[in-house]
Amino acid sequence: MRVLITGVASSLGRLLTGRLLADPAVENVTGLDVRACHPPIAGLRFVRARLDQPDWLPLLDGIDRVVHLAALRDWPARRDLRTMPPPDAHKRLLSAVVGAGVPRVIVVNSALLYGPQDRTPLAETAPVRGHTAGPYARQQAMLADYLDALAAQNPQTRLIRLRMGWISGPHHRGLARYLTAAPGLPRGTGPRPLQVVHEDDLIGAIRLAMEYDLADITHVAGDADLTLHEAAALVGARDRVLPLLWLRARATWGWRWLGHRTPPEWVMALARSPILRTDRLHGAGWVPRYTSRRALAAALDPVQGGVQGQRLYGLEQEKQ
Repeated sequence: MRVLITGVASSLGRLLTGRLLADPAVENVTGLDVRACHPPIAGLRFVRARLDQPDWLPLLDGIDRVVHLAALRDWPARRDLRTMPPPDAHKRLLSAVVGAGVPRVIVVNSALLYGPQDRTPLAETAPVRGHTAGPYARQQAMLADYLDALAAQNPQTRLIRLRMGWISGPHHRGLARYLTAAPGLPRGTGPRPLQVVHEDDLIGAIRLAMEYDLADITHVAGDADLTLHEAAALVGARDRVLPLLWLRARATWGWRWLGHRTPPEWVMALARSPILRTDRLHGAGWVPRYTSRRALAAALDPVQGGVQGQRLYGLEQEKQ
C-alpha cells in the first residue's frame, strides 16, 4: 500500500504517519503540507507545497490511498485560521486526486459542518447546515457539499468521509487547554453532551477506512457519557459557567479588539456540539478504547500535571 497524507505536519498527521510506517503492509508514505514538518519523520517522503500548487501532482503516480487531513484543525486559534487553505484549494486537490485515478480517498471532516441542529443524536443522513455558522464550520460545510458532488460524478473512486467529534489525547490538548483556561464556559437550561474521540481511536477509524469498505459517510465520536457542565467541574471551572449570550459578546470583543487567540465561533461550537450516532462505524468492527471522559482525561493529564486527569480516570473507574 502506498499512501499520500495531506496535512501531514499536524499532530494527527504525524501520529498516523508513524503508525503507517510501522505497518509491513505499507510500502511507503508521502506527506504534503504547506507547513514545515519539524522534527522530520524518519521514513517519510515529505513535500512542502500548497494544496493548489501543481508541482506536487506527480506524487500521485502509483498512490493507492490518499488521506486528506489538511481541512482539519484541532482547535483553531487566530494564527491557524490565517494559514488554513481556502475551500477552492481543497476542491482543486481532491479533483486532481480523483482525476489521477486513486482508488480510495479518505477525507476527515469536523462534525461542526452540521451547524445548528436539534439536540437529538444525528445519523449520517442529517442535513448539513454549517453554512450559516462560523467561518470554520462554513468551510467544512462547503467542502462536504463539494465531496457529495465529486462522489456522485466519480463512482469509480471510493470516497469515504469521516466526520468526527472533538478530538483529544496527549498530542491534541487544544480542547483541554480551552476548558482549563477559558474565561467562561456556556451555561444552558439542560445538560449539553460533549462527545470526545481519543486520537488513537480516530486513527483506528482512519485505518479501517483505508483497508475496508466503510459507508461513504461515517461518524467517528466517543460516547455521550460526558456533559459540558461535568467537564467544567472536573477542570475546576464550575465558577466560570456563564450565560451563553454574555460569553459570546465577550469572546467577540476579545477577538476583534484585544487580539485573543480563540475565535468566538468556538463558544457557540461548544454550546451546540452535535451529538453523533456511530452505529455505522461500530457495525464495521470499530471498538474504541476510550470513552469521552477518558479521552479528555488523556489530554488533561499533561496539562494539569496529572491531578485533573487522575480525577477523571478515577470517576471513570467508579462508573465501571
